[in-house]
Amino acid sequence: MLALLQKKYYKAIEDLCRERNIFSYELESDSNAEKVFRNTETKNSLMLMKNKEAIAFKELLITLCNFQKVDGLTRYIRSIPALDIDPALFNEYLAGISKGRIPQGLIDEVEHHYEEDGHLRERIDLVDAIGNRNALFYSEYDYAVNMIWDILNNRAELDSFLEDFPQQVEDIGDSEFSDEAMPIIALCERLKNQKIGKEDFLSELHKEYELLASHEKWH
Repeated sequence: MLALLQKKYYKAIEDLCRERNIFSYELESDSNAEKVFRNTETKNSLMLMKNKEAIAFKELLITLCNFQKVDGLTRYIRSIPALDIDPALFNEYLAGISKGRIPQGLIDEVEHHYEEDGHLRERIDLVDAIGNRNALFYSEYDYAVNMIWDILNNRAELDSFLEDFPQQVEDIGDSEFSDEAMPIIALCERLKNQKIGKEDFLSELHKEYELLASHEKWH
């Protein structure tokens, strides 16, 4: 009954605002007000809506945990060392989060770990980027191209590149990109087998980098 009254009064406010060409009826996207006044669930069931939200959150969690392809966001998340949060409390914490609240126990545990961390500000900045709509994460293609740039500018270890670049191309799983990157992979094999010197390798790598970086599809 209460839900029906809420929607009735909101509809009256919305109609009046439209008549007078004002925007006081507008609701912030994904806000609690929008969920209440624009609820389209059967019988206006707020409980059903909350259950759907919890299921959607859990499905996202399952997808993240089982996501095999490496993209910019997942690579970024995996690059941040995990805190030693008690695994025995995982389900309890998730139970609270799936109901729209952050358990105080989880907050306390994170703060405890932060107190022992000597790089608190740096870590908070790293973590805060996750879920930030203004944050930009490199695509898997950008990451592969930047691996070459790092080598050409002495910002990475060559031995690691010889192993990591072919693996990155394989992880991307794009046949067209693999074809474009194949000359670089061949160069890596030639250097590993001592069929080309380091200077000649870098010279040839620079040429291939220019070709690969100029392709708009990989950006």
